Amino acid sequence: TTAELTVGKHSITAVYSGGSNFTGSTSAPLSQLVQSGTAVGTTTALVSSVNPSVQGKSVTLTATVSPQSGGGVPTGKVSFYNGSTELKVVALSSGVASYKTTTLPAGSDSITAVYGGDTNYTGSTSLPVDQIVMATTKTTLTASPNPSIYGQAATFTATITSSIGAPPDGESVSFMKGTTLLGTGTLSGG
Repeated sequence: TTAELTVGKHSITAVYSGGSNFTGSTSAPLSQLVQSGTAVGTTTALVSSVNPSVQGKSVTLTATVSPQSGGGVPTGKVSFYNGSTELKVVALSSGVASYKTTTLPAGSDSITAVYGGDTNYTGSTSLPVDQIVMATTKTTLTASPNPSIYGQAATFTATITSSIGAPPDGESVSFMKGTTLLGTGTLSGG
């Protein structure tokens, strides 16, 4: 325990020198931030460029860090998280950090931005953004019989798949001949 660190960032390591049955080792560096006694509180706001988004398509997450009182611009870094998983650490530029990604998983993702603070400003965490990422689908069409004879009934079957399984039962599929609607069907197990 120490109170001797000066204001600013310090790289701290723990060094074990070893013993009679153990070799020595050194920890990875830990970045310890020491703030001044007059550090100003901050708020972090997070927005998404598109919500809902489509799996594999670009989404830009933008965090804006503002002081709660007085002027000035916070510096330092913002960590973007999906739940408890860290996605990216981005340096602030004029109080703003942006992260562009195409790798958010399909489903409902809870995204937060965590500002770590600097010597003059305390850290803060944004409210979560519920980012909905829609799964892409693949539609396969078959006909029976094929070829068919004029006047004979043909059955068209569409199968819908995605990276997270079939769409929910009850959703509708339209069967088209060019721009002409031939009929609709209802999904059951894809």
